[in-house]
Amino acid sequence: MGLLGQFPCGREAPCSARGTNAPADPEQIRAALFGPQPVATTLIPRDSGDVLGFASYSFLWPAAGADTSIFLKELYVREAHRRKGVAGQLMDAVRDAGRTAGCSRLE
Repeated sequence: MGLLGQFPCGREAPCSARGTNAPADPEQIRAALFGPQPVATTLIPRDSGDVLGFASYSFLWPAAGADTSIFLKELYVREAHRRKGVAGQLMDAVRDAGRTAGCSRLE
């Protein structure tokens, strides 16, 4: 089962923007994240090839004044890998990306 199929549509799951309980189309997600013009960045930590979870983020402008902010859209860690620091490492990576890009805040 793919990562998107492991959790129900809800707080932790990417769902359609229409506000329904139907999960988003995996092909639509793939195109948005890995197509010719990605709309977000996704971090996917692995351990010996096993996907541990993911975090996706994008940049927002303007934030405060004319600054740019980094927006954490999704943070998910597979149940078997929770409470092992994976989420903290993902958050550190998102913060580092924001600092590198000169963002004024993380949302």
